[in-house]
Amino acid sequence: LMNMKTFDDFIALQSRDNGYEKVYIRDYDGTSTGITFPEEIFAVGLGINPEFDQAHLRLNYQSMITPSTVFDYDIATGEFETRKVQKIPSGYDKTQYETKRVMAPARDGKQIPVSLVYKKGFEKDGSHPMHLYGYGAYASTVTPRFSTMRLSELDRGFVYAIAHVRGGAMMGYNWYLDGKLEERTNTFNDFVDVANFLIEENYVAKGNISISGRSAGGELMGAAVIQAPDLWRSVNLGVPFVDVLNTMLDETLPLTPPEWKEWDNPIIDPVAYE
Repeated sequence: LMNMKTFDDFIALQSRDNGYEKVYIRDYDGTSTGITFPEEIFAVGLGINPEFDQAHLRLNYQSMITPSTVFDYDIATGEFETRKVQKIPSGYDKTQYETKRVMAPARDGKQIPVSLVYKKGFEKDGSHPMHLYGYGAYASTVTPRFSTMRLSELDRGFVYAIAHVRGGAMMGYNWYLDGKLEERTNTFNDFVDVANFLIEENYVAKGNISISGRSAGGELMGAAVIQAPDLWRSVNLGVPFVDVLNTMLDETLPLTPPEWKEWDNPIIDPVAYE
């Protein structure tokens, strides 16, 4: 369960099931009905719903091919009314693009969700370049959202992929726990294993993957480059957190003590230091 809102006649519940986002309408007698959205892969949130007694639920919706949209969902009829759609000044035709979810096997047997978007006409022949993004920390989930900044890449034949690696919470809270502290290397391994899977499936050729991540995702980029340098064509480390040990050893830094719960405390724990 990610969020909920109560109303006079119903409760709205937002959840994530096996990496897919869901919204349920639950009556006070216990009956629940799932909302059917227009796409399989998307990001949705409960919007601004200020009235306790209202017959609709306002939702914020988008996907990797659908710009940010505000829907009113009619509780009685199950119909959507579009209230607002993000404007793309340069123009945009969503029918020219496709998005999908695949599951990549990690080396320890876990299945890692991967969100993909590409221009229609794409063929799995290994000829297309790829941009692979990852984060994987603090239980922060990188959802499959729309971005105008990636359209130029897609129009030039790139596949854009998000590796929902452990350390985030795409597959639940344990997904986060399995990517922190002594389990941190799962995050790095997941990212490399996702890349190898996409290569094996002919989405991209080895050595033609551009990768990027910011902050803790920058740490992920550094680890991925060290572990599998032959996979990547280019790497963008955004404000990278790549000196974790020295940072966690300096308790005078204001951000260090709160971070011990994420990275552990090497000052007092020799095992954490090692």
